[in-house]
Amino acid sequence: MEQGNGSGLELKTVKEYIRVDYSDDDEILWIMHDAVVDEMKELIPAFDEKNITNRQKLLILTYIKELYDNRDQMTEKDQDVRYAVRSMMLKEMLR
Repeated sequence: MEQGNGSGLELKTVKEYIRVDYSDDDEILWIMHDAVVDEMKELIPAFDEKNITNRQKLLILTYIKELYDNRDQMTEKDQDVRYAVRSMMLKEMLR
């Protein structure tokens, strides 16, 4: 799978953020990435995936990490991350 897909993020950056140093999950990481970008397009009226802000990059990375880390489980601690992601998403929506 190619690195970078228009959102300004490369696979290398995503993998560094979530601390993955193997290629077994590259495809699932891009599926998660694309799902997060799709959601941002739907929820943020002025979202431009070709020119994303640093906060939007962090939001994408945080959301991917949360999805990746919790693909098999759900705990109370995970709710804290979800609230942070929702807060950033809300700020972007209201911009």
